[in-house]
Amino acid sequence: MKRLYLLCSFFLMEMAIAFGHASVFIDFNTPAAYRISFQGAYYTFNGNSFNFDEFDAGVQQITVERFNGNNYVPIYNGIMRFEENVRTYARLDDYGRLNVYQKEPLVVVINPPVTINQPHCGTPPPTLSHGCTQAPPPPPFANESDYQALIKRLEGAWYDDDRRVIVMNALRYQNYSAEQVRGMLKKFWYEDSKLAVAKEAFKYSTDKANFFKINDVFWYSASIQDFNEYMLNFQG
Repeated sequence: MKRLYLLCSFFLMEMAIAFGHASVFIDFNTPAAYRISFQGAYYTFNGNSFNFDEFDAGVQQITVERFNGNNYVPIYNGIMRFEENVRTYARLDDYGRLNVYQKEPLVVVINPPVTINQPHCGTPPPTLSHGCTQAPPPPPFANESDYQALIKRLEGAWYDDDRRVIVMNALRYQNYSAEQVRGMLKKFWYEDSKLAVAKEAFKYSTDKANFFKINDVFWYSASIQDFNEYMLNFQG
């Protein structure tokens, strides 16, 4: 009987490797009520962590919303690439940045505490329903007045290097939409400057899902491919 149990365990391990499964654990800075869209389904929970095991590896779309007392407000919308047979640990901060801080090989656990193919939400499991503090909403996009002031500064700069410094500083203090970033990039002359600024803006913005709209500011298809690959592989 024991030998049969071990054989079944090894069989399950081989199946996991054959199908290229992955696992993800996401924790949040602040416990709150969250709603996550992942693998084509929505999961709501109170707590500060989300765990999903045994899903197909590859590129996945993730949307995270936080309840502000009246409704759910989006705080992250992006894509992640999950490696086969790897468990990914990531942390979502209060400014919409999802940072991967650890990866480890998947192992088969006998009598796992969480049912395979089901999400495991909350800390402690399955949920944390008491003692939650309301998290602040994500930073709003720059208002029109501030945005136009930035555009005017870019138009007054003589060189792309100067424009790049202006934008890099602005990105660290305000949140800009993909459409606003598109307007900034139109003020640059050189392709390499546009590409560098686009990547930096994507890193800081909470509007990641709409950054495909800025592709038309690039002159060369190689730049578009470079930027799309950067977005696809982004984990910072």
